Amino acid sequence: MLAEELHFGRAGRHLRLSQTAVSEQLRQLESSIGAQLLERSRRSVALTRAGERFLDRARAILFDVDDAARNARQVADGIAGQLRLGFVSAAGVDLVPRLLARLRERAPDVLVTLHEAGTSAQLAALRGGDLDAALVLAPIDHGELAGRCVMAEPLVAVLPVSHPLAACAEVEFARFVQERLIWLARRGEPRLFEYFQQLCAEIGQTPRIVHEVEHVDIMLGLVAHGLGVSLGPRTLELLAREGVALRPLVGTTPTCGVDLLWRVRDEDAVLNQLLAAAAELAP
Repeated sequence: MLAEELHFGRAGRHLRLSQTAVSEQLRQLESSIGAQLLERSRRSVALTRAGERFLDRARAILFDVDDAARNARQVADGIAGQLRLGFVSAAGVDLVPRLLARLRERAPDVLVTLHEAGTSAQLAALRGGDLDAALVLAPIDHGELAGRCVMAEPLVAVLPVSHPLAACAEVEFARFVQERLIWLARRGEPRLFEYFQQLCAEIGQTPRIVHEVEHVDIMLGLVAHGLGVSLGPRTLELLAREGVALRPLVGTTPTCGVDLLWRVRDEDAVLNQLLAAAAELAP
């Protein structure tokens, strides 16, 4: 206050202190730092060069303290902070953008780092503390991890546009599984493969898988070049890949689910904001 007013009387009135008390506090401050901060005469008070430098640094420190306190409150409220989110490639087409849009509405200053990986790799990363939450393909036995379904939709036939089945409005599942199949790698999605095998066994079929891939975009590329057919979530239509046709399945209709998983013991305000955003998307 004294540095702004440059007048002991006015500074004292603002601080509700006597001029003598203000002078004594200034003397103690100058003594503690070992430098004269003010030039004083009967007619004027002025900052020394040391005083100007001290004032600039003091203001910066006070701003940093206020900013740190504000950031701490935001983190405590879950509207700021960091979050490491894993996701399977199938969720990256539509679910992840919608989830992050909801999260931004609730917590605009949360920095989300995205990690694309298969379900098995995400489970290991989540349990090892390298992820805060994971979007994985369901059905899944997630054991001690907490989870909730955030997407469920039918799987559709993914076909080359030149394939005879692409001329059909709907594709019989029993006919579809007789084709050369392109599948997500079993090491990354073992439960999905088991689910598909079970569906085939129920109709007396054995799937013929000719290629295994890690990512949906690679699968679409192989299909577009006529190297096989595949299954995918209906949201793949948003990618509009040239040379690929999507058709609904009938007879047997497999479904694709995505679960959001997290460690119960590590719930915090930022993670709770993500869970609240996910609850708004739940089917």
